[in-house]
Amino acid sequence: MHFRLGVLGLIVLGFLVSLPGAKVAAQSDPLRIAHRQCMTSVKQGRYEKAEPFCLRALKLGEAKFGREHKYTGTFLKNLAALFRAQGRYADAEPLYKRSLAILEKAGLVPLKWREPSAKV
Repeated sequence: MHFRLGVLGLIVLGFLVSLPGAKVAAQSDPLRIAHRQCMTSVKQGRYEKAEPFCLRALKLGEAKFGREHKYTGTFLKNLAALFRAQGRYADAEPLYKRSLAILEKAGLVPLKWREPSAKV
């Protein structure tokens, strides 16, 4: 039995590999490793351990995708959420604002982030 991937299949596979959360990705990608360790540490409540991983994921994400990419916005949001969980509101606020601006441009702002409607 032969399997032909074809050009379209290769493009789709390449796109999937480039996604931060893709299961197809190589396990040795530094961005994925940093992101995974950040999220795991946060879920465990180990915030001090999570911070360097979250910062590294943001730095690597900016380098890989650019400062205005939707994934960079997500990495910013994750770091802001970490700072908020630590009570570091002054550190979190500018990150949330930058993340919101990036995600708005990409059309990916969650409804709970949007301004309440002015309907009376």
